[in-house]
Amino acid sequence: HIGVAEEGAGFDYYDINEATDPATPGLQGKDAIYPGDIGFKDAQAAGVSVCITGPGSSNVIGGLQAVIRTKGNTVEEMIIKEPAGLKMSFGRNPQFYWREQKKFPSTRMGVSALIREYFEKARNYRKKKEKDKKGVDPNMEALLLVLDRKIPARIHVANMEDISTIFELQDEYNIDITLEHVTEGHLIADEIAKRDIPCVVGPFFVAGKSIQTRFLTARTAAILSENGVRVALMTDHPAIPIHFIRHQAALAYKAGMDKFKALEAITSQAAKIIGIGDQYGTIEEGKKANIVILSDDPFKASSRVLYHIMEGEIVWKES
Repeated sequence: HIGVAEEGAGFDYYDINEATDPATPGLQGKDAIYPGDIGFKDAQAAGVSVCITGPGSSNVIGGLQAVIRTKGNTVEEMIIKEPAGLKMSFGRNPQFYWREQKKFPSTRMGVSALIREYFEKARNYRKKKEKDKKGVDPNMEALLLVLDRKIPARIHVANMEDISTIFELQDEYNIDITLEHVTEGHLIADEIAKRDIPCVVGPFFVAGKSIQTRFLTARTAAILSENGVRVALMTDHPAIPIHFIRHQAALAYKAGMDKFKALEAITSQAAKIIGIGDQYGTIEEGKKANIVILSDDPFKASSRVLYHIMEGEIVWKES
């Protein structure tokens, strides 16, 4: 949530959840980005050129996401692709939040029902729009982008039972999805692979155990990858600071992920999963000149970023 949940600002200044309604598909995450977030400087120092950011996980349907550069004085300068996905959430976060508000939904049943309700509303909206061609509803238009498979639903999920429910929704509505966090993905890796669903795994730095982290393991990325799933890694900034992204990859490698697959999970595969693989993620002719020069092996704790070049400009140089 870089730029949307400003690093060091505290929860009062976090703009990630429009916590007045559990379904806000028409919100545009780019409208909450603060280019002055010090997290962007941290990203540059860590060699991170590009991120996907947007709404949080308190709402079942949170809003539209954007892919951005980690440099720029204005949001317009930073935007690479938007909308890049529609944020949806399953599990503890939306259930607990709306239960505390004494509002629907507060259970797994309610979360699924709300998503179905809004997809059906969008279908009906389309029929009416085709007839009278009057008025535009931003919430419905955002949902139609998913139903028309123009963008994926990027779904916050941890538990295997919720992943199974997402499979049902995918079958019902024939939508493209990406699973994010996917903490128990290793328990259902074969089905994820069969459906060719990309996964963005992490973070692994979590203290304590909860219903969502009871089976947390750094092996998740390795097991998914071994089963043929396309895997990227995340820090969920600012929950875990963005400069720990290489540490996430190193942990995945240490836990059994192929070394080059782990590197791809924060470079080329990550770029493909967020929809910009044609321009970013590898060093080759015709692509953006985003290059990081390190002092040593990327997965060594002692390895330092010496230079970070973004689109031909040096944005970080070790002093």
